[in-house]
Amino acid sequence: MLRIIESAPAFWSLALLSALAGLGMLWVFRACSDQAAIRALKRRRSAFLLEMRLYGDDPGLIFRAQRALLSANLRYLGYMLVPFLVMLVPMVLLLVQLDALYGKRPLEIGKSALVTVQFDSNRNVAGEPPRLEAPDGLAVESPPVRAVADRQVVWRVRPARSVDGTLRVSVDGRGIEKHVAAGEAPRYLMSRRWREWTDYFREPGEARLPAGPVEWIEVAYPAAEIKGLGVEMHWVIWFLLISMAAALMFRGRMKVTF
Repeated sequence: MLRIIESAPAFWSLALLSALAGLGMLWVFRACSDQAAIRALKRRRSAFLLEMRLYGDDPGLIFRAQRALLSANLRYLGYMLVPFLVMLVPMVLLLVQLDALYGKRPLEIGKSALVTVQFDSNRNVAGEPPRLEAPDGLAVESPPVRAVADRQVVWRVRPARSVDGTLRVSVDGRGIEKHVAAGEAPRYLMSRRWREWTDYFREPGEARLPAGPVEWIEVAYPAAEIKGLGVEMHWVIWFLLISMAAALMFRGRMKVTF
């Protein structure tokens, strides 16, 4: 779905997705929380605050109202916990995908970038280095540079024009591929292609690497910012602002109390 909206203006597509996410969170909150109990608890908290103002000259009553207010606040946090846990996993997965589209820019034409291959502890990178093959329009400017202590091999590449292709790294006669893009943004991009399942969920846009000595391959894409309404900010800030605004705007219509 995100690949479909690559051609749309970044700010407006992000605004739409953020608003939909805000409405989705609002729906989950209404479905998974005890709305009647939350409304009753908010009234009780207001009563305790009024009690503290009315009986400010009675230390005993003030202390009792403060204790009751603290207990009410703890119960309120408990009511928030269930919808938060329900939303946690889908929201993390959504943010990972949105970062692939809005968090990175393709390589800039005419500017150098690094391609890094990370080997596991069983590989001696001081031996024969791997070989990097780049698609047309992307020049490999340097020989492989080995960081022996970190078990990494690094190349410097430079795009001469817009590129949407595949890097191929030859290791022990086997080819390992990584998508690479240069030119206009936004694009759906994953900086790293991982081998292990535990790491794969951090950047799941490409299939996992096959079993072998390579842990990951990385293209060092520059960070992106989204410009909208005359302001340029990181996409996460826009997402939080727009999703919260949508939730606040529609909470009355959806009869949600929080």
